[in-house]
Amino acid sequence: MKGILHFITGAPWWVSALLAYLLYIGFKATKPQTIWLPRLFILPILLTSLFLINLLQGPTIQLDVLAAYFVSFIVGSMISWFIVRRVQLTFDKPKLLLTLPGSYITLIILISLFSFKYYCGYIEATQPTQLPTYWVYLKTIPSGFFSGLSMGQALTYLYRFLQA
Repeated sequence: MKGILHFITGAPWWVSALLAYLLYIGFKATKPQTIWLPRLFILPILLTSLFLINLLQGPTIQLDVLAAYFVSFIVGSMISWFIVRRVQLTFDKPKLLLTLPGSYITLIILISLFSFKYYCGYIEATQPTQLPTYWVYLKTIPSGFFSGLSMGQALTYLYRFLQA
């Protein structure tokens, strides 16, 4: 029980603020909403940028880690396309607006990614020894997958917008 309390209470204040914001965004996405088309690309660009910044901060650029990220990114994009390709959308082409139905997919993606990153940060902060080599891949592949899910969704909606 003490370990679980430390896991939850040992985080900086901004982690709680980030969780609250992600929950707000996720629950907002469960209701139909009209959004500006370029806004769809904010999350995937942000997630990919954070990964690349993190990768570039290391002593060397590991091409195998980069390859693992992009393979999982492509897999996530393809799965996202399969999930959202038949979603009913309404378009306002002159204003670049798109009306999305409510869905729990965004909430699930955001909470899953937050939980995964929180767990990784906790493990890295509490392990007194060097983590195994495969740890890099355990962090990289889900990051690429979640980034791919959000980019696949955005690209699928963009394609359908352009075809309408």
